Amino acid sequence: MTAENFLRFCKFSKAKQSRTKILYKDKNEIPLYVIEEVVNKPGDKQYNYYHFDKKFNEYIIRRFIWEEGMLANYLIENRADELQELLDKGHLYSTIERRIHKAERTINRMVEQIANTDTEMLTAKNDNDIKKYRRLKNGLTVSIRNEIYKRMVFI
Repeated sequence: MTAENFLRFCKFSKAKQSRTKILYKDKNEIPLYVIEEVVNKPGDKQYNYYHFDKKFNEYIIRRFIWEEGMLANYLIENRADELQELLDKGHLYSTIERRIHKAERTINRMVEQIANTDTEMLTAKNDNDIKKYRRLKNGLTVSIRNEIYKRMVFI
């Protein structure tokens, strides 16, 4: 995305931006990194993350949804100083991805450990009751995810 398009599409009033800037058309400074809140309709919030790629001299946009969006929202609402630091250093995207990846690995490992020892899940699996097994596993995953995210992601 060209700098012109970035300036046209990004809603700076709903965005947090880095203090690190680039010179645009030799007179205006524009931010290297921006996270913008986008609400398409009530209950449908997502975040656009823009960063300037110096190699190609253009902005790259990434959309944060689901877990990425939850963590971005958490940082915006509860950890503004940390968010600003991550934006200034250009580490927001990698930090979000690293935290989520680590949490998801932990969740998957815990679910598998419990699924291999829980009698009800083992019975459903041995009886070939796929629906029941999936339902139990999905419920377990949600429960574990809530706890892991509180302890590993939202810190």
